Amino acid sequence: MPEFRGDIGSLFEGKLEGLLVELCFQLSKKNPDRLIEIARAQGKQIERDGDVVKVKSGNFACAVCLGAEPLEQLQPLMFALFGLLWSMVFGEEFNKASKKIKAKIKEARNANATVQKQ
Repeated sequence: MPEFRGDIGSLFEGKLEGLLVELCFQLSKKNPDRLIEIARAQGKQIERDGDVVKVKSGNFACAVCLGAEPLEQLQPLMFALFGLLWSMVFGEEFNKASKKIKAKIKEARNANATVQKQ
């Protein structure tokens, strides 16, 4: 088990932000299957209405709109997985995932620009 360094994110050793990045790109491609699987495993109720996935837990509910850009998926995803207090518990992982998403988008744009130049 990883050593606890004072923040809960340290227990995940980079795996959480990797999962968040993966989920954001899946949601942008309108594929919510993994999010639904994880949310159900957490005991949350799921409703799907077209391109909107509603995640309910107790008195809290949030919606994730499928098809939005990957970076736009991150904040609703955090609410869906971790609830209202996600920023206090997983704020650092949010920032790391955000940077990774931006890097992947930039990498994809650069690859497309290189292909177009050829």
